[in-house]
Amino acid sequence: MESFDTILYGASWYGVVRSLKEAREGRKVALFHRYGFPGGFLSTAFSICQYVDNNLPDSNTITGELYQDILHEKGGILKFGMSFVLMNPEIIKMKLLHHLSQSPVHLLFYAVPASVKKRDSSWEITFYQREGLKNYTCQTLVDASENVSLERLFHPVERLDHNLYHCFVRSPRKPEYEDITDCIKLEDDRWWISVAFEASTEDPSLAMHRSLDRLHHAMTSQNGVIQLVPMQTESLYRFKDGEKPEISPLFIDDAEDIKKIVLNTSKGEEHDTKNPE
Repeated sequence: MESFDTILYGASWYGVVRSLKEAREGRKVALFHRYGFPGGFLSTAFSICQYVDNNLPDSNTITGELYQDILHEKGGILKFGMSFVLMNPEIIKMKLLHHLSQSPVHLLFYAVPASVKKRDSSWEITFYQREGLKNYTCQTLVDASENVSLERLFHPVERLDHNLYHCFVRSPRKPEYEDITDCIKLEDDRWWISVAFEASTEDPSLAMHRSLDRLHHAMTSQNGVIQLVPMQTESLYRFKDGEKPEISPLFIDDAEDIKKIVLNTSKGEEHDTKNPE
């Protein structure tokens, strides 16, 4: 059974930054992720509208390094607003992967957590991987996923009434659809839109695709077309009243938090990302 000082699940922006930070401090670090590329909701759910801390570009942080890298890559930023940027999800994937590949972090993609057990002074975690079930141990376990998918294996949570998907559409005019909650104009008649859909007990992806069907018909009637759709929804969870997360130092419990998880981070020196305190 392979052992690490720190295991993180979820190659979200936070997961990447935290793993790079701990590796630079000399720890043996493993970063597991469900998909074959990093970014978390930024890349899988297109949650790319981010509010900006004005100090971030000049900050001496890992987050600042990553942001500067994306900022100076052609096409890295799709839109600058008064208080936000709209980031290119493909550039995010590329830059995060580059930084990880240049580090000693053990990166294990296509891994889905199966079980978590707490020992006296360590953790044992089992993942479904391509080669089957594999067990690992660590001293520090971190759930770096935005939807607490690891913590939910052993901690009771409730689904927040917050299910969104974000997509890119091409339309000669501003898209009109009753469930659109946010809409940002890009270049060449393109728009990034955020769409809410009803939460239920079923797989959120099924409800998302029903909503996408309705959006498709709406766009067709407006001479528009859906250009890019996400791999998954932005579905947030919360713990039951009085309960606190154990391995999720950056737990998101508010719908607006997802827009601030990346770029208002220059003061969060402890983990080099948004300070959970």
